[in-house]
Amino acid sequence: MKKRVPQADRSKEEATANIDRKIEVLRSWVMNGVPYLVDPEGHLLLDKKETKILDYYPGSLRNFKEWNGSQNCEAVRASLPKIAGTGNDTLGKRPEKEQIVRQLIQALKLRVEEQLAAGRHTELKRLKLELNAVESLLKLRQSEFRTQRLRILQLEKENQRLIQRYDNDIAQYKRTFIDKDSDIERLKRENSELINRISKVHPLRSTRSDD
Repeated sequence: MKKRVPQADRSKEEATANIDRKIEVLRSWVMNGVPYLVDPEGHLLLDKKETKILDYYPGSLRNFKEWNGSQNCEAVRASLPKIAGTGNDTLGKRPEKEQIVRQLIQALKLRVEEQLAAGRHTELKRLKLELNAVESLLKLRQSEFRTQRLRILQLEKENQRLIQRYDNDIAQYKRTFIDKDSDIERLKRENSELINRISKVHPLRSTRSDD
């Protein structure tokens, strides 16, 4: 039997999934670089200085929310997962993800700086800029790990609390059953005594009736 999920819950799940997909694209761009702008035929476009032009990338939290893929060139759009714009309050209601987005945007800016510097600076300078971008991403990963670790500890604590509550309930049920068993045995004894009394009294009544 399929579980029916309320429309509101489905909408929240899709909004979260959409944010996650956009985050993964940014993470990939931080690691591998922002794609370059190409024309419909797939040719790289150059500026007046014969330098490759970067395709669109969200450079702010507002840009991230507005980003739905339509800002990118056709070739990049074809490589993107299904993404849509994000409501103003949607990201704010997910503070952990908003923090990840902020950190990724900062890391992405470093990666863009490295890409733009390619060909205009020495190889050492370019490598230093690339290292800065990777270190920024590493710090983000460490932050995510700490957040997940804290969540795991919270879940473990909650699990122990539930186990203790379960054990206490079982112990209480056992005590209740023992008490009930004692009551049943007591009632059996009282009933037996009552039957004995009735048995003793009944013959006397019969004798008096004969008189």
